Amino acid sequence: MFSRLLVVLSGDGQADQVLLRRAAALRQADTRLCLWRPVRSPLGGLDYRFLTPELRQQVRHRSLATARAGLDELTAVLRAEGWPVNYTLTWLEKDAAALLHDTVCQQQASLILMRRDPGTLSSDLRHFLRLEQQACLWLVDTDNSLPPQRLIAALDTGAHAAGCVPAERLARHAATLAMRLSIPLELLTVVPQLGWLGEFGDLTHAQDDVLATHSQRLQVLRGLAAEQGSGVPPEAHLCEGDAGPALVTWMNDLQRAGYNRVMLMMGCGQLAGGLSSFWRSTIPEKVMARVSGDLCILPTPAADADDSLAAAGLSQAE
Repeated sequence: MFSRLLVVLSGDGQADQVLLRRAAALRQADTRLCLWRPVRSPLGGLDYRFLTPELRQQVRHRSLATARAGLDELTAVLRAEGWPVNYTLTWLEKDAAALLHDTVCQQQASLILMRRDPGTLSSDLRHFLRLEQQACLWLVDTDNSLPPQRLIAALDTGAHAAGCVPAERLARHAATLAMRLSIPLELLTVVPQLGWLGEFGDLTHAQDDVLATHSQRLQVLRGLAAEQGSGVPPEAHLCEGDAGPALVTWMNDLQRAGYNRVMLMMGCGQLAGGLSSFWRSTIPEKVMARVSGDLCILPTPAADADDSLAAAGLSQAE
């Protein structure tokens, strides 16, 4: 499905193995694997800067040597299993987002697998999400070593100048991913609450028309997902509310019902401009901060990009 996988390793052996098992689930004959291991000073930024140049060099050399030895051992095992694999080792003193973006471009990655910590959003990850990334990002909840059992695709069925092209693209990718992982797919769209229209008189018909329009678009997306996937239309749900809180509530309700291995797939939210971008969060950021589990974020294609798997920089093998 994805021809070039970039796995971001942390040096935590158990968590890194969970990432590699997720990658193995997507493996095909021509899938290439790139491992990226960012290494930070074990002393911390402040203490590290106050070391003498000689001691700083020794700390850096020892840290990189230890990480390189681990990567050499890991790549040897993966190559013995038939993986075409290479690795990149990077010393970090600042934010990792820019270097991650550069690595993605250099490796022409079609999918990034990264570790995520449930309930938190690191500054590196936040900054990377706000760059113009071109690859699909799979954030793996490494606290749960088992793979997802269900995929929820959050679609935007709102009006667009060219129809629902982003939602159609996401539905196709979600169907392909669900089929490759052999898990059921569900489609979900969130419609803003319209009860306040009653303040302007009896506008029940207008509310019904809006809900009917979104329902019709959702049914079209079910058909597209069925064509791209197993041929069986997935379940589809429509709920009302603000997108961020509604998705958080939906995922938390699933987890309370005992579905703890659910993967959410959504598009990359639009960023606010100007000074407001410093305090306003996108919908994926809001969801990540409040929901555990695996999360897959599909980048927004360029305005003139053809809506195909190859043009999106994804699924180059299919």
